[in-house]
Amino acid sequence: MSSSPIVGQTIVNTEVEAALCSHFTADAAVLFVGGWVANVTTIDSLVGKGDLILCDVLNHNSCVTGQRLSGAAILSFPHNDVATADRILRSVRHKYRRVLIVIEGVYSMDGDIPDLPAFVALKKAHKCFLFLDEAHSFGTMGPTGKGMCEHFNVPPSDVDIRMGTMSKAMGSVGGFILASHALVQYLKYCAGGFVYSVGLGPANAGATLQSLQLMAAEPERSTHLQHLSAFFFDACVSAKLDVGTNVRGTCVVVVYVGSTVETVLASMMLSDNHGINVKPIVHPAVEEGKCRLRFFISYLKTEAELQRTVDALASTLVEVKAAAREATAAAEAAAVVEVIPDEDEPQQAKDDVIAAAVVEAVSTL
Repeated sequence: MSSSPIVGQTIVNTEVEAALCSHFTADAAVLFVGGWVANVTTIDSLVGKGDLILCDVLNHNSCVTGQRLSGAAILSFPHNDVATADRILRSVRHKYRRVLIVIEGVYSMDGDIPDLPAFVALKKAHKCFLFLDEAHSFGTMGPTGKGMCEHFNVPPSDVDIRMGTMSKAMGSVGGFILASHALVQYLKYCAGGFVYSVGLGPANAGATLQSLQLMAAEPERSTHLQHLSAFFFDACVSAKLDVGTNVRGTCVVVVYVGSTVETVLASMMLSDNHGINVKPIVHPAVEEGKCRLRFFISYLKTEAELQRTVDALASTLVEVKAAAREATAAAEAAAVVEVIPDEDEPQQAKDDVIAAAVVEAVSTL
């Protein structure tokens, strides 16, 4: 494989483009080798000096990287806060040639969603472009899994750019952009991640094509996934676990634990003692003290398996909190003995000694 503008695309890649447009109701599609590069290179190509990117403060790293590379001015608004985004635009819209609003469908670290109709109204009122990252919503949201537009009954044409990845619901590798014919044609000749990169491999494209055909033939897979996600969410709430701003029915369910040490320990104990594989999301990916366990619900799971997971999680967190309290007390006592009192010593250095002692104490549990 080589650069697609030079050597062209394989037949299966053009079939994937057509299938994406048909399934998700789009005018045109362009394929990339990954979801991360799709976001980075598309955002970088759409705006530049003299333009503004207005973005959700919790956008994914791929969006943030593309924003920084573009050279456009960047302003962020609090998570899912349409009112603040509107106030910003009322204040500064006149200063910029183009404005690109960047949001996500399902936020992967929080399991919540934006008010898409409100953002569509916002972009129309201020004559902006709307970019929607649907990495975690394509295949999982909406009555037939077609994403946030279907979930909110918003015409897909009202969202200027929709990004998707093949590595989530489609079980393959790659990324794609859905947009107008003109915009997609522009990306195919101006987006560095397409022009100067290899084309999507035929094996990945073939797997994606089969997934799209299966999604179209069996839309009940998406609705069953939403049912299982809602079941897991309800079970967590019943167990009095902290699910934060999670929206019931999204395939991403996060449970807040607290510190990095506690979250990593909970993940290890769930794996070692219960055979449950859930990865910790810790600082610097999220704020320290708000570390969490992130569950991706699968269509293949059963309600019994999900309930067992919640039961194991609840009991494990009780053990983790107790162990952390004991370790902290022991570490503080040790620090009193080991740290030579010095009023001139920075408090941060003392805190680092205590933190290191906590980690060492917990690791022996």
